Amino acid sequence: MKNFKSSKFLALTVLVSVLLLLAVNLNIPSVKAQTTESVYVYTSCGGTISANGASLTGGSTYNYTSGSAVTFTATPTSGCKLLYWEYASKSATGTSTNNPFVYTILSIASAIQAMFVPTVNSSVASSSSQTGTAPFDVPISIGGTTTPAAAIYSNYTVGSVINFAATAGNGFKFMYWLVPAATGNQVSILTSNTFAFKVTANACAVQAYFEPTTSNITLPTITTVNEFSSATAIITALVLVTVAFGTYAYSRKTKK
Repeated sequence: MKNFKSSKFLALTVLVSVLLLLAVNLNIPSVKAQTTESVYVYTSCGGTISANGASLTGGSTYNYTSGSAVTFTATPTSGCKLLYWEYASKSATGTSTNNPFVYTILSIASAIQAMFVPTVNSSVASSSSQTGTAPFDVPISIGGTTTPAAAIYSNYTVGSVINFAATAGNGFKFMYWLVPAATGNQVSILTSNTFAFKVTANACAVQAYFEPTTSNITLPTITTVNEFSSATAIITALVLVTVAFGTYAYSRKTKK
């Protein structure tokens, strides 16, 4: 009886040892607790974005499970179209022209921004006869800073001229400014990193966009439409009428 118990104990010991050896040799993974990481969503002039169907607010941080795939979708406002996505972290930056864009959440904090451009490059009308002040937004962007600094300004005097300058950060280059109007579909794109902007009652925002120096995405050719003042329109009409009348008179004289 005693020998039977000893044999039983020995068999049990051997079985446990074999199972332990198998576990080690097969590299059976241990179960790890899921972690979350933050993704900062930048405000983007020209459109809005959503993640997995949920609308996101620009200038906010959202937490997602590390390693999970999140589907970001960009929705341009009227008069704009998506150019590309830009994402960045301490380890790397990148771009994508896919929309929707599937982004795998890193195990470190990261950020994402949608880059929009106008479908037609319109000039924003300005008039020094306007008075008062206009609220004005200068959003921050991935990869650089601006002067004046990114902020919401409420005391810009209508008719005043503001000098803007964009400075790219390390690993980035300036790409363009986007200047949307508060009403209508007027959106302007400027490719000089400095420009003077005349504040209008219809002023809305100015945003500088930067891209990684490794990016090969370029700006598309955008048709430019200039606005005419009423005085310019009248003068243009008079010139056209004069030319038409002169052509008619000359043709009549030639026939005689």
